[in-house]
Parts: sequence; C-alpha cells; structure tokens
Amino acid sequence: MILQRVSIVELRIRASTGVYCIIGYPIAHSLSPVIHNHAFRLYGIDAVYVAFEVRPEMLEVAVNGIRALGIKGLTVTIPHKERIVAYLDYIDDVAKSIGAVNTVKNEDGRLLGYNTDVWGFLEPLKPYTSKLKGGSVLLIGAGGAARAIVYALKSLGVTRVYIANRTADRGLLMEKYALSLGLDAKYIGFDEIYMNELSRSVDLIVNATPLGMHGVGGRVPIGSDYINKDAIVYDIVYNPLETPLLMEAKKAGAITIPGIEMLVFQAILAFEIWTGIRPEPKPLRDVVIKALKHQGQVNENYIRKKD
Repeated sequence: MILQRVSIVELRIRASTGVYCIIGYPIAHSLSPVIHNHAFRLYGIDAVYVAFEVRPEMLEVAVNGIRALGIKGLTVTIPHKERIVAYLDYIDDVAKSIGAVNTVKNEDGRLLGYNTDVWGFLEPLKPYTSKLKGGSVLLIGAGGAARAIVYALKSLGVTRVYIANRTADRGLLMEKYALSLGLDAKYIGFDEIYMNELSRSVDLIVNATPLGMHGVGGRVPIGSDYINKDAIVYDIVYNPLETPLLMEAKKAGAITIPGIEMLVFQAILAFEIWTGIRPEPKPLRDVVIKALKHQGQVNENYIRKKD
C-alpha cells in the first residue's frame, strides 16, 4: 500500500511540473498551500505550491534562489512583505503606494510584484459600498496588512479613519499614510474605553492584528454592548473562523465578515496573476473550511453566506 501511494505522488509531480510557493517566518500555519493546490487541481494545471520558511536575514538569498530555480510565482507573508520590494524588478502602482508586496510573478527571470490584499479586503465589502461611502472606520492595527486596508478604505470613499495601535510610532506612521491619501485620520493609541466609545458610532470596525488568532490568543477589547448593531465588523484573522471579536459582533446583531473571505479573495487574484484564470470563490472557501474543521477551528453553528 505504501509503495502504491508513492507511485501516485510520482505520477502527479514530474520534471515539467511548475513550482509556486509562499515565503514567510513562521510559515507552518499557512493555509495558502491548501487553496492553491486545490485550484491547480480544479483547473487541470500541472503545478504544485509549497511553503518555505525563510528567516528575515535570508530573504535576499531566497529571492535569488527563486530566480535561479525558476519558481514561477510566490506569495509573501509576514515579515517579508515590505523588505522584498527592494529585490524585485517591478512593482505595480498599488504595491508601490502601500510599500508592500504579497504576490510575485516570475516572468522569464524578471520578478514582478503586486499587492492583492487590497482587492482581497474590498471584495467581501462590495454589498456594503453605499453604506460605507462617506462613513467612518475604526481600524485596529498598523502593520503591513493595515496599510493595504487603508488604501482600500480610500477607494471605498470612507471619510474618517480612527487608528488604534499599541505602538505609537507605527500608529502615527499609519496616520500619516492615511492623511497622504486624503483621508481624515487620527491615531488614538490603544485605549479600551475610547475604542468601545467609538464602536458605538463607526460604520466599520476592522481588526488587522493577530489578536484572537489560534496560537496567539488574546482578544480585541471591544464588547458586544458597545458595538453598533448597524455596523460591519471585519476580522482579517481566519483561524479560528469565528474569532472572539466576531462573536461579540454577532451578539450585538452587527454584520460580520470573517478573515477567510480576505484570505480567499486575495488568493484568487494572485492565482489570476500567475495563470490568467480567476477561480470561483466557493470551492476555495470550502477547502479552507474543511482544513480548519480538521484542526478543530470551526464552530459547527457557523453559517456562511451563499455565493
């Protein structure tokens, strides 16, 4: 039986098989291989997607290795999204504004950088565009993902952004970036009382920190009693599927958007950049939920929207 399994793998991966990857540190938690390998199978593409753990000091060496090995495309996650820009041959205007790349295409040895986090964040908000235009947002976090989110909020027509972050220098940098885009932005520190008060009035609350993530723990300090029932609460953490913040928002009767949506949609655009094919979201969402369920991170009462 073991020999039979080995032979099946050998048949699927040949010398002609295209190789794609994700780089980050740490990387063992990533579900991107689940998504992209499923998409390759769905569309009959002879390719495989693997995860490489790359320490920060080895990033330049890793990028040179990607060129040398002819790896056809990659996705980039923490902590490399900003530093990888220096090693690429081209970055598109969105990635240039954000200063971060999460998708790279290898085009005959030229490495082309893109940021699909913006579209990945925006796509689940499409039904609420009119609700958010001219509205206000409480953004929790000031890292690379938050920067992409600020760019996305500008395109939504949001007027005011409150930025909550524990580290003042990063929070103030995010405030400066938001102001440069023409948003009315204010850094507010990480004061629980202030965040709860703002939660009563803002149209959108976004968690762009790891708080609530499986293996990280903690929670965003906003309770259901303070969340406006007419608000949208969006948590980019996807493991567990229903985070502590989303559970509080659900108690308040607010609209909730789980991080799996951004994960799937940013992956869809990356796949299209590499292959020219835009996958349907449902099969990819389903395979992620299956993987999370296997890890015990899905509440059986969780109900997702139909496509």
